[in-house]
Amino acid sequence: HAHGHEFYETIFEMPWALRHANPEVALITLISLLILIIYPYINSRIIKMIPSPIWVLAVAIPLEFIMDWEHQHEVIFLGEHHKVGPALLIHLPERIMDGVVFPDFGKFLTGAFWIAVASIALVTALESLLSALAVDSLDHMHRKSDLNRDLGGVGAGTSVSGLIGGLPMISEIVRSTANIANGGKTQWANFFHAMFLLLFIFFGGPVIDHIPIAALAAMLIYTGYKLASPNEFKNIYLIGKSELLVFVTTMIMVLATDLLIGIAIGIVVNFLVNIVKGTKFNELFKANYNIIEGDHEVKLTMHGSFVFSNFLGLRKAFLRFPDKNIRLDFSQVTMVDHSVIHHIGELERNQELKGLGLEIENIEHLNPVTEHPLAERRANAKPLEVQESIRDKKLRAYSEGKGWSYYAGSQMPTRWKPFPSFYGKQIRRENNIITASINGIECTIADLVVKAGALITGKLDEFTALHIPVKGFPEFTLEKEKVIDRLMDGQGNKDIDFDSHPDFSDHYLLQGSNENEVRNFFNDGLLSYLEGHEGFHVEAYGEGMIVYGQNRQLRENEIDELVDFTKGFLDHSMPSGAA
Repeated sequence: HAHGHEFYETIFEMPWALRHANPEVALITLISLLILIIYPYINSRIIKMIPSPIWVLAVAIPLEFIMDWEHQHEVIFLGEHHKVGPALLIHLPERIMDGVVFPDFGKFLTGAFWIAVASIALVTALESLLSALAVDSLDHMHRKSDLNRDLGGVGAGTSVSGLIGGLPMISEIVRSTANIANGGKTQWANFFHAMFLLLFIFFGGPVIDHIPIAALAAMLIYTGYKLASPNEFKNIYLIGKSELLVFVTTMIMVLATDLLIGIAIGIVVNFLVNIVKGTKFNELFKANYNIIEGDHEVKLTMHGSFVFSNFLGLRKAFLRFPDKNIRLDFSQVTMVDHSVIHHIGELERNQELKGLGLEIENIEHLNPVTEHPLAERRANAKPLEVQESIRDKKLRAYSEGKGWSYYAGSQMPTRWKPFPSFYGKQIRRENNIITASINGIECTIADLVVKAGALITGKLDEFTALHIPVKGFPEFTLEKEKVIDRLMDGQGNKDIDFDSHPDFSDHYLLQGSNENEVRNFFNDGLLSYLEGHEGFHVEAYGEGMIVYGQNRQLRENEIDELVDFTKGFLDHSMPSGAA
């Protein structure tokens, strides 16, 4: 292992450490990393029922037995002797009370003590708040966490834990996304997680004592990679070069110094970047706007720059009028950064959930710096010269040949969000938008960029889907049935079958909130049609329906198949008065 304590020392020692690595430790680490890497790309619902860290342990523990790490011995590899034994395994104390260690305040008056306290407090607070916000974005019930209460709970828990020798407590995104993915909706999910963890500590010692430290190290390596993966750099670059500059500077400074100094430097760099772009110093912390209040509507005329550090002032204005429609007038705005655009999107969604409106006007003079829907907008930025990709050109020619309209840019994906397919997921954007007429109804075909999970658990998918605004359909989901669906039938995963159409029942999984309405909707003609057209996922919710097939962007001939299937579905199902 590397002996250096500083960032640069560790980097310079890595080649030596790799050259002299223990082969058995390296084998378990590499196999564990391989499992973590390929897990997100496996589509088996049976495998996905078990989180990836459990699969790592299910493989690493038997390997440890095979290599006999319970007994001290040496392994010779490339002429070098490596010690292997129980020291490479996790060990719980024989008695739980042996693990209780009371605090020592001997360094209470030293600077190092308070730097450590501030660092731990900042890390736990940031991790917990980011996790809470990420979970809020995945909650299809659109609930919002009480961040003040969450932070207070984390602080109280960390204080109690520290008093008995425990580690700091945080709201953890992996557990939270696992809860959401498996149907958790309330705080009972956290309660049962804690209870099972406590029981496992009391009664699972024989298993825990055989967990290789190398497997846990692999999980940490993978976590670090996910936090700074190439996809994260790419996504930030697509938002804007200045955002990438701040991101890279902050990351390097955190590694080279420490968390507190690194974040502080990142914030200062962000301030300097905004000033260079034309933001006045007195605008950095103050949101300038005028308010005109009516009986049912409030108009906010905004002035100057709106950036991450003054957004709270704008948010306070929203909170003053929780029951009114709001209009934002951008006519006198000179710049809006990407964080403010993101938050305005959240405010718009909150207004929609309350049955209210948020109207944005006079923003046309602010040019986006990139094609990303969250890109910063500036009055002095040059209009974008859109460079069409090969796919853009093909889809444009395809749409023109059909007499449909085509837009190569990106939009915020509001039309897709209500559908259950996207529960627990974030729809980043919709690209390559085709507006087509299907059976006299104006439909949308688009490439969606969807993130399943959040933070380190996230995985980006890009696929083509069709949205059609229809009324009168019951709520249902229809997809090809798999073996796991049959095993889960009766376990809250009710499959609606039709005795008169056994082929349909054998090949499709059909679910709906109102079984009688779904049965009445799926008439003999529609069932017969579907028996000959497998392979598409169909979902109706509210006043819309979506259809998609393979989990990738479709080619032109495959879009034809998607449209033809949708036409046939509508021909055999359209109720009177639907449109």
